[in-house]
Parts: sequence; C-alpha cells; structure tokens
Amino acid sequence: MPVSTETETRRLRVRVLRPASQEGVALRGIDVKPLAWAATPAAFLQNVATTAPRGRYPRGMQGEQSYWTVLGVDGAKEEALLGEDGAVETGKGRFAIEPFLSVDGRLITWADVTSVPSLADGDLPIPVGDVAKAECTPLHRGRTTTVWQTRITRGDGKLAAVVTQTQLMMTKGG
Repeated sequence: MPVSTETETRRLRVRVLRPASQEGVALRGIDVKPLAWAATPAAFLQNVATTAPRGRYPRGMQGEQSYWTVLGVDGAKEEALLGEDGAVETGKGRFAIEPFLSVDGRLITWADVTSVPSLADGDLPIPVGDVAKAECTPLHRGRTTTVWQTRITRGDGKLAAVVTQTQLMMTKGG
C-alpha cells in the first residue's frame, strides 16, 4: 500500500456515535501528527502506547525492558513466552495475554505492582521431562467477551498453575 508523503486538509468532520451524557460532547483539542507517526500499524500502536499512562500497554511497547521465560519443549518450533509481569505471548506472530485487575473501578496494571520472580520451595512447577496437562473451562460466554480458566497440572496430578483469561470478541470492521 503506497503511503502519501504529504497531506493537506481544510476541514475535519467529527461524528459522535453515542454522546457520553445528555449535555452532549465537547472537543477539547486536536493533535495533528506527521504521517510517519502512523506509517504502519506497528508504528501507530507504538506511538499511542508511548503517550498513554504507564501500564496501559505492555512494558515493551512503552519502551521498557521486560524479562521473559520460554515455555515449550527445548528445540521445538512452537514456543510461547511468559513475562515477569504475568503476560503470555502465545507464539511468534500470535496474540498475547496481558493481565489487568479492576479493583473498585480502578485499573491495576504491571506499573502498579512490584513483581518478585520466584519458585515455590525453589522447585520447578513442572520438572524437566515431566508431562503437563492443561484443561480449559469456559467461565463466561457472552456476546462481546468470553472468560476461560486454564488449570495446568503435572504428571503426578499436582496443580502447577491456574490462568484466567478474558477474550474480547471483535466483529469484522469494528
């Protein structure tokens, strides 16, 4: 897709789909960015993330270092990543799960906590060479979201981890 190197306009149409209150809406301002700011979808997301409050986007998108552990069988083609903040990247070019918590209407993110990586009793949750079993249970299946809980157990049946994830169901074009 060719990218224009310059753009001019005299008018901007703003269409309000749903006013936030009965008083209507007000436009506080418009910030015009250069074309390079959103030259690609990745550049657009990176720039939006760096201007957002700390913690609203993954640490790496906000220019901060994040530490990861590889999940998967050694040497396998398919591997996932588990981040120090609890984020899971499910594979190269695939979706990621970023944990958030809402407490009394306040969003709690990785920026609001101090994480201390450790292992219970210094042991691996699943010893090398052991078999892991993952069982997913739907907790909620709505029109716009689904919530799943995944219980991961070791070969001896002991619980190794529990992951609860919320999936947003998007429709094509919006």
